Amino acid sequence: MVRGRVQAAVAVLVAVVWLAGAAPPVGAAGSVPATAPTTTGRPATQASPGPPADLVVLIGFDGFDDEYLGRVPMPNLEALAAEGVIGRTHAPLLPITNPSFASLVSGAWPNRTRNLAYWWDKGANTYRGQTRAIDVPTIAEVLRARGDVVGAAQYFILQGNGVEYRDPDALYTQPGGPCSRRFDDAVAMLRGEPVDSGGTATTLSATPSLLAVYCDDLDSIGHAEGAESPNLLTAMVELDQQVGRLVAEVEAQGLTDRTTFVLTGDHGMSSYTRTFGAPMFTALRDAGFTPQFLFAAGQSVAATTDVVLVPAGRTMMVYLAGDRREDPASWALLETTLASVEGTLRPAPLGALLYLAGDNRSGDFIVQSQPGWGAGILPPAGTRGDHGSYSEVWATFVMSGAGVRDVDSPASILHVDVAPTIARLLGAPAPARAQGKALTQYLTA
Repeated sequence: MVRGRVQAAVAVLVAVVWLAGAAPPVGAAGSVPATAPTTTGRPATQASPGPPADLVVLIGFDGFDDEYLGRVPMPNLEALAAEGVIGRTHAPLLPITNPSFASLVSGAWPNRTRNLAYWWDKGANTYRGQTRAIDVPTIAEVLRARGDVVGAAQYFILQGNGVEYRDPDALYTQPGGPCSRRFDDAVAMLRGEPVDSGGTATTLSATPSLLAVYCDDLDSIGHAEGAESPNLLTAMVELDQQVGRLVAEVEAQGLTDRTTFVLTGDHGMSSYTRTFGAPMFTALRDAGFTPQFLFAAGQSVAATTDVVLVPAGRTMMVYLAGDRREDPASWALLETTLASVEGTLRPAPLGALLYLAGDNRSGDFIVQSQPGWGAGILPPAGTRGDHGSYSEVWATFVMSGAGVRDVDSPASILHVDVAPTIARLLGAPAPARAQGKALTQYLTA
């Protein structure tokens, strides 16, 4: 994937948006609105005129690479962008789903959220995959603390971090299935209709101040078929229709003037046809090391292992283990051996990557893939897609509606700026320990 194309793609999309007109088209999936809740999720003591927005709709499209922009018309997204901001957002390293979404909702990088994916927990001597645990407050928790109502339709990272099953004030649903089912729940929450929440029909107690909805269609297709799959275009058209449904429902409930839409991806996607995991294992063994892969829950490292390999998308986490950690020559030999493997970029010590706010529990060396390569153990049967390297840190960002300025040039922001910006729009404090800042350059107040 060539990152230099993004500016041109965004510029083309902005031009298309300006020609599209102001009225947002909607998808055919929309239906007749029902009655909305009669109360608002904002506390009655809220001062007038107050902050710009009463409602922020946070949409997360997993795997929405910024380079997908302009590949296919997305009239609803383009209509939002025509009156707001469009561009890209920078994920943490490693750009993996759960850590990326944790940064989006907390305003903090993984070195504070402590949400890390695919690593060796040395203390417990076990492999760790992905988790929803976040060590700092999220924007949902901030809003709940001041008495707001929040809702999340499969915006999974907020479960246990501000929303729960069967809680009418902080409601979480996980319907699974296609994206349309998640938007069904989001629309129902706005209407004050019951939704299935952990097997119990539950209704939000009031119109929420934060409504989050998540879809993973693009990520699933990208992994299975690569970042150039034509099926991504079909999925983008469908996702755009779902955005149109939600925009139309906000309008039907009379909330448009006080609603801000924030849409983000979490990471990008790159195609690959070869993997370097098995050759790396062989090279390490030939150099006199005893390597071991960790890739499944419950795995532990054997006492005889001195190099631990943990695939993380298009990156390999590498740990030096046992007595060899005390041997400077072993460190040098390990680095040289890793660099000799075809398909890898030069291995970087973890300390060299901390400027990207990585987590210090990551490997002693971070080995990323060259274009066309992945860090897996087995080569794929055909073209596949993955993320986890610096090539996939950029994702799509759109913000429009109440409190947002009409901006011509493409935006380039950080994941950690999203939660503080939502807080600013709703007149709430930014999450404690947030490292990002409100995007005041794009806001009217």
